[in-house]
Formats: sequence, structure tokens, C-alpha cells
Amino acid sequence: MLLDGNDVVAVIDFTPYHEPALFAFSTALYWYHVFGKPDGADLSGSRLSLESYSRLRPWDDPELAVWPAMLVRESLRRFALPLAVAEGEGGEPARGSLRRYAAVVAAVRSLPELSARSN
Repeated sequence: MLLDGNDVVAVIDFTPYHEPALFAFSTALYWYHVFGKPDGADLSGSRLSLESYSRLRPWDDPELAVWPAMLVRESLRRFALPLAVAEGEGGEPARGSLRRYAAVVAAVRSLPELSARSN
């Protein structure tokens, strides 16, 4: 997202061509609501993000059913990467790994609630 002060002026989608747009939404949600909060994951605003995105492009029923699982997928992917790099280099995981682990836990714990709200 491109910001001008507190105003969002543009959303840029860097989703790889082989991933659905839902993956891009889950990635943005992960960085903002799950990983991006200084005090840890906060999924309370995810409903607003879901509604805002649906104004740009309506969600179909299968998307509504699977988007919470895509959020968990993104959380796991973001956690696994620094661990794999550390293993390959024979070193310790990056400092941010604990925050990424907390993000995975938050996403998994929120899965039932987010799934229920999507229906």
C-alpha cells in the first residue's frame, strides 16, 4: 500500500502470476494485522480489511471459505523461510523468528473465528 500520511493512495499487487488474488490479500493481511502490530498480532481489524477488499472485487463463496486458511498458509511460509535459511547456513534463526512464530500461533488460533465471520 502506498500512503500519503495516514491516507492510502494506492494498493500495489505483487502477487506472483501463479497465485490467486486471495493470496495477495492474505499476504497484506499478514503484514498489517498479524506481523505488523508492535504489540503482536491483532486480527480484530481483519473484518474491515475483508470488507474493504470486497468493495474493489467481490468475493465468491469458495474464496470466503478458504481465505482464513490462506492467512495461516502465509504465516507458516513467513515463519519457515528464516528457519530454512538458518538451517542451510548452519546458524541461528533470525531475531524476528519469535515474532513470526507468534504470528503463526495467532493466525491458527483465529482460524475458527475468521472462518465463522466469513460465512
